[in-house]
Amino acid sequence: MWSRIGPIPTYGIMYLIGIMLILLLLFAKLPSERWQGTKLLWFVIVYGLGRAATDFLRGDTEGHAYLGLFSLTQLICVLAAADALALLVLLMYMRKLLVQPIPGSC
Repeated sequence: MWSRIGPIPTYGIMYLIGIMLILLLLFAKLPSERWQGTKLLWFVIVYGLGRAATDFLRGDTEGHAYLGLFSLTQLICVLAAADALALLVLLMYMRKLLVQPIPGSC
């Protein structure tokens, strides 16, 4: 489907391939122990925000579920990204607690 702005599905596929390549290359270069178990969360954050942004380019406001300025798809993507970010912060906090030595031990 072509919109007034351009081939939005093509932009979406290019965005998806781009973030996959960037995340794969980034995680290949970083130490794996620190990022273990977080790759999916990072993908959901980046994809959710990018998908919500590319939906603004569609320009199709007729016949879809809109909540103010945002479509239902955009709202779900932003909420998924926010949930993934909250889980990522919680995971990093829990890891930091587990690594700290217990006072008085040694």
